[in-house]
Amino acid sequence: MKKLYKRWCIKNAIKYCCAIMILVIVSLNTTNVDAKTYNVNYTKTISSYEGKSIQLKWKGKSSKIKWYSSDKFIATVNQSGRVKLKNAGKVWIKAVYKGKSVKRKIIAKRPYISSEKETLDVGENVICKLNGGKAVRWESNNIESATVDGNGVVTAHKTGTSIISAYVESGKKYDFEIKVYNSQTLQGLLNNKRLVSHRGYNETAPENTMSAFQKSYEYGYKYVETDVTFTADDVPVLLHDDSIDRTSNGSGKIGSLTYEYVRTLDFGSWKSEEYAGEKIPSFDEFMAFCSTHDIHPYVELKSNITQNRVYELLNIVDKYNMREKTSWVSFSIEYLQYMKNADPKAELGLNTVDVNDNTYNMVQSLKTSENTPFLSISTSCLNNALVQRCKSENIPIGVWVCDTRNEVFELDPYIAIVTTNQVLLD
Repeated sequence: MKKLYKRWCIKNAIKYCCAIMILVIVSLNTTNVDAKTYNVNYTKTISSYEGKSIQLKWKGKSSKIKWYSSDKFIATVNQSGRVKLKNAGKVWIKAVYKGKSVKRKIIAKRPYISSEKETLDVGENVICKLNGGKAVRWESNNIESATVDGNGVVTAHKTGTSIISAYVESGKKYDFEIKVYNSQTLQGLLNNKRLVSHRGYNETAPENTMSAFQKSYEYGYKYVETDVTFTADDVPVLLHDDSIDRTSNGSGKIGSLTYEYVRTLDFGSWKSEEYAGEKIPSFDEFMAFCSTHDIHPYVELKSNITQNRVYELLNIVDKYNMREKTSWVSFSIEYLQYMKNADPKAELGLNTVDVNDNTYNMVQSLKTSENTPFLSISTSCLNNALVQRCKSENIPIGVWVCDTRNEVFELDPYIAIVTTNQVLLD
């Protein structure tokens, strides 16, 4: 009797141990299993991530089903219909039963890292997350610039670029680039600001000429401001004043003069004999230059602007595929409304030297579902109350003109656009 009892105990102990082992194995194998079971005889494509497993079944059929994968590099399938996604791509899983077959398409996506920020100031932190997978280890390829802990928290240390990598259990890794800047240096500030060359680099070259724009490019400016107006024969040219008196050897209102005539005049000698014979640029010439040199133009709608002439400007911009890289500013809300009508996506900025309640209303009137207009103001208008109101109403701010580094450093970090006459780039 004792022997029988002993045998019974041993037998049940073995059963218990086996059950535990099975549960552990199942648990380990289902860590990355999609909780849902899918019917193979259904047309909708299944999407999941590489490294995951998916369970398929053929509803109404017995277990005597043969399973096949169209590409074993992307996914394998066992004879229970369990699909293992190995690499990103598209694959068909086929089931065969008594000579009849069905199949279902599966798309395996690559997991990816995301974070709230891709650019960090020195000392800042951000949490990185691996979407579509479970990270078992995090690494940075440049720990001098940024480090990352076991939870994906990135800390910025020094200006530079770090590749943050998330490793999964299989050994595969997924990368994410983090750029670190130092807001205590000018170049660091400019990672979050646009530094705009005012009328081209006009300290030495004559304003609004191709020579001035060339110097801006040579000094490293990525943003260049200019002024556009129209001649009497509807040609858009670059000129700040209503007349040509100050910046040429001719005289008269630009709107009453032909393009052929103003192109005969000297727009350079007033600045320096070095630029004698400089021509007034056409808007077409300017856009061609910006396109060639990857420059973002800030175009002030200066005078003689109509709705039809706005369409003419956009036709020239489109000629060089520059619509998404061109910003428009003006003191005239009417001109900006013309541009809004012509292009609801256009980046628009209202210039002013006198900010009041109506100013904010005018900026808001330029909003569409596809743009975010900004307030472009003289530095003399700048104060904390204005900045706080713009923040509360989600109105970006541009300022003009800042000609010293200290002026730039003193600006509120919220201010996104800075126009300058000087070389301020590091």
